[in-house]
Amino acid sequence: MEVNMWSRLINGFTEWLRNTLEDYEGIEWDDLALKMSWITAGMLNGAFIAIKFAGQTGMGKFDNGLVEIGLIAISCINTLALFMARKTYRMFNHDKRSRPISQNVRLVDKNQVVQWTCTGLGACLALAVQYVFKSAKQSEEDLVWEVSMWNPSFFTLNLFM
Repeated sequence: MEVNMWSRLINGFTEWLRNTLEDYEGIEWDDLALKMSWITAGMLNGAFIAIKFAGQTGMGKFDNGLVEIGLIAISCINTLALFMARKTYRMFNHDKRSRPISQNVRLVDKNQVVQWTCTGLGACLALAVQYVFKSAKQSEEDLVWEVSMWNPSFFTLNLFM
């Protein structure tokens, strides 16, 4: 059975792609994020200490202001990512007339699939659109309770500390 060069190239590429995807699925992402967060936090803290030391001793040969602004920007972005990370759960079997005991609960349409309308600026925009384009009253069967909970990642949590 003779195999030509073209089929060997195609089969080799698909075999490589399949192996790569299997390796990608086998990675323990939480473990990797935990390890990388400590390394990244150490590097950022080390850079900050080095900049402060060089600035106080006069060893710095360039203006450290831009690097400090970069570190502050990374810190602010990480803080926003940390405190805005949420996960939403829907309670389909809960009675609609009795509100669950939580501040982060609201009634939503069970057919709503647009995720950006659930948190932050998207929720404000969705409310404005609903106000402008008022629709017919929803039936109670279409509504479910949705609870939103804080769910930070390991990386942002360890980088924050």
